[in-house]
Amino acid sequence: MIWKVVLSNLVEAHWDLRKLQAWLYWIDNGKPMKGWKRLTEWNVRKGYLSPGCLAVKIEHIYHHVNWAWNCRNADEARAVRCDMEDYCRWEKFPKDWTELWLPPSSCRKPVPKWRLLDYRWRLANGCMTMMRIAIDEAEYTLGSLIDCIMMRLGNDLPNGWKRAKPYPKNAVPITESDFADMMRHLYICLNEAWHRRKLKLSSAKRSIPCSRKHLRESSCFPREFKKFWPRNGLPPKCKKRNGN
Repeated sequence: MIWKVVLSNLVEAHWDLRKLQAWLYWIDNGKPMKGWKRLTEWNVRKGYLSPGCLAVKIEHIYHHVNWAWNCRNADEARAVRCDMEDYCRWEKFPKDWTELWLPPSSCRKPVPKWRLLDYRWRLANGCMTMMRIAIDEAEYTLGSLIDCIMMRLGNDLPNGWKRAKPYPKNAVPITESDFADMMRHLYICLNEAWHRRKLKLSSAKRSIPCSRKHLRESSCFPREFKKFWPRNGLPPKCKKRNGN
């Protein structure tokens, strides 16, 4: 695996994920997260804490996480050079986990044009709290993943890289199997965060929807990010599993 290229993409995604974490904290609590006061207040003045900007930020996180996974076994020189064909192929959602794909019936529905000005979802506190829980777990998972990759690289870190703090006690040099498990969990957290952005509590009991279908689909890749769907459609096993 080309660990250095993987690492550089995950570090980029982690920075955006931490910024998103600070944005959601502000929306949910009405005050900045510790250490993020100046940057968050600047983003508020610029109007960046809007549904559209949050969607673009999540899209950029997916881009780098997808890239890290899909290029992991490529030639390093090719990954660094990166022609347009590789760029378009590596930024797609991975087909490795068929259980993380929505059933075809859900994907036939019209996709909201969330980039347009008339596409809005409410930044309600209840929704933001549920979204934050998943984002916080995603940030912890990605941070741990980066630590473990850096430990594996040891003194072979990219030029100019230097760790300022000691590694946490639970960090160990990562294996390829552990990398796959942690990436799968990271995707589930990101997917749940996106699906929870418009979560409506039951009007009767004010409870969170927890049907088997809801829980399964909340862990699946978002259909709204069509640019990340493979050109050839859903994975074959996913189509067969869903009766198509």
